[in-house]
Amino acid sequence: MSIGTIYIVGDIGNLDGKGITLESVIAQVNANKDAPEYLVKIKSLGGSVEVGFDIHNYLKSLDKPVTTLAIGEVASIASVIFMAGTKRIMLPNSHLLIHNPWLQPQGGYEADHLITLGNDLKKTESELVDFYAKQTGNTKEAISPLMRDETTIDPKRAKELGFATEVLEVKAEPFAYLTHNKKQKMNTKKKKSFISQFMDALKDEEVLNLVIKTADGSDLDFPELEDGDTIMLGAKATIDGEDAQGEYLMATGQTFVFESGELTEIKEEEMEEEASFDPEKFKQEVIEAVSTIFNKKIEKVEEENKSLKETIEKREKVFASLKALASKEDADKKGQGKKPGEHKNKKPVNVLANGIANRKNK
Repeated sequence: MSIGTIYIVGDIGNLDGKGITLESVIAQVNANKDAPEYLVKIKSLGGSVEVGFDIHNYLKSLDKPVTTLAIGEVASIASVIFMAGTKRIMLPNSHLLIHNPWLQPQGGYEADHLITLGNDLKKTESELVDFYAKQTGNTKEAISPLMRDETTIDPKRAKELGFATEVLEVKAEPFAYLTHNKKQKMNTKKKKSFISQFMDALKDEEVLNLVIKTADGSDLDFPELEDGDTIMLGAKATIDGEDAQGEYLMATGQTFVFESGELTEIKEEEMEEEASFDPEKFKQEVIEAVSTIFNKKIEKVEEENKSLKETIEKREKVFASLKALASKEDADKKGQGKKPGEHKNKKPVNVLANGIANRKNK
């Protein structure tokens, strides 16, 4: 039974309806459910953190050996999927890229929302640091700067750091790692050694024809080439028993162009220009948003303080008025009935006149 091959080529997640999802990976596994082990070929710039971890966890849960193979750039959350392999192999022309999680604000975010997003990013960053440290055997202090500096890791360094377990040495062409099937040898003009001819005779002249997988999983058969041969312009190929015709996207990202079964052109992958993102600008936007929130809160507190101060001043004025009124009443009470010449009935009393009158009466 042959090894089951799973392709993770493209964006992680289904933002544009074309990305790699957990469901698509499960479908590929189910299509090869009798395979004794799985080879996961990865070439991706990354995508959804949630979907990436879901795929990683699913591959780790399989009860069969899983080998991951980096066939190009394996960036961002795609590197998390790469770490699902017990064996993690990199081609010489591949590389990993790890960085702190980020998002590009679009639309009308409020300041509080930006703070929430920032907190979520820091939480995800911490989870990724923990993940890489645990998977590679490094310390968090060693991993954190690599993520902060958005580090590209070549195969040799990836092996040294524990991200990869092996670097696959190929002969000269990037197709040496692709799948080969046993097919009937046809129209070969190559000279063989006596031993090779003898072995072919024992096997009814069955040899390894070069068969490579297209990006959609179809077999592209080169009947005149053997295992290890270089694919060059002019090579003959068939697909589903018919002469190859038109363009075929390969798992490597290259496009093979055929006319009447003959390879006429090899187009190199056209890398899409990534949307520009300025981390410093984003950081400044978050800082400004946070500053705006604090300024608003400070203004609110100042308004509340101003209102409270005015209330206190009003109450102090009322208290002062009440105090003055109370003092006046106390003064009135102390002076009532004690003015010279006054009696309680408030009529004036002439003491001298009263004395004279009393004498006359005597």
